[in-house]
Amino acid sequence: YKGEGKGDIVVTLKNSNTQFYINRAIDNGYTVEALHEKLTGKTIEILAISHWTPPDLASKQNTSLK
Repeated sequence: YKGEGKGDIVVTLKNSNTQFYINRAIDNGYTVEALHEKLTGKTIEILAISHWTPPDLASKQNTSLK
């Protein structure tokens, strides 16, 4: 679905509560519908940046899904 940030798309994987944001995806020509059609039922690799924010030190994490 379209995220709160301008041009962002949010992806939620089946059987997972984790949400992944594709920053500025819409700005770069992607649509929610096209990504859904192209990726549903496919094996994908997600590379996530490990980061943290000063107000939420517990948010630092490493993520690797395949």
